[in-house]
Amino acid sequence: MSTKRCREKFTFWLNLTNNSEYEIAEQITELKRKRSFSKTIRDGIRLIYDLRQGNTTVLVELFPWVKENLKPQETTGEKVLREQ
Repeated sequence: MSTKRCREKFTFWLNLTNNSEYEIAEQITELKRKRSFSKTIRDGIRLIYDLRQGNTTVLVELFPWVKENLKPQETTGEKVLREQ
């Protein structure tokens, strides 16, 4: 008989003697206070997984303004040539 899991809990450790992990712990406390910790973790995992696959779909979904920044920027030489 197979049972379908509806929810699952994952646990991880942070080394609080490491400054960057200590800062993450502080951010987690704030996210939990705002009740946005779980969504942030889900979005973060989706984002990292997508980027590691060479995709930017989730990046643009979460941060639409980034799409404009991903466009190639015109160099000064290209601008002068276009204006001529």
